[in-house]
Amino acid sequence: MSRREEVADVALGLGVLGAKVGGAAARVALGSAALALRAPVVGPPLRAATDRMAEDGRRARAQGEAWLQEKLSDAVEHDVTLELTDQVLESAAVQHAIEHLASSPELRQAITDQSIGMAQQTMQGVRRRSVALDDAAEQTARRWLRRQPPQST
Repeated sequence: MSRREEVADVALGLGVLGAKVGGAAARVALGSAALALRAPVVGPPLRAATDRMAEDGRRARAQGEAWLQEKLSDAVEHDVTLELTDQVLESAAVQHAIEHLASSPELRQAITDQSIGMAQQTMQGVRRRSVALDDAAEQTARRWLRRQPPQST
């Protein structure tokens, strides 16, 4: 193990220790706060303070989410991102994956099934409209000729 790895492990260990100590301190503080919130004299002002802190937290979260969304949008629209995307899409690996997918019998069958389904839906729509148009034309002709509609059986 190199000296650099050893230093990194020690730093990581210190971080883990800090997180554990912080977690224990938070549990103690929350337990004490829960007891204090139930106290008749101290409880109402503490509840008001916690409500204000919760509102501050909600506001900070909303601002953080807005900031993150803005930064992510900037990153996605950045020229470097667009160039990298183009390079990846033009890479041999992606081209091979596209060729593999395009030659897949399952994909071809799915496209065929979808095309047949769309054609059937289109034909049903045309058929419904044709029947409605035929009925309207027949009714118009019967009115002009003053004939009664046929009796339905």
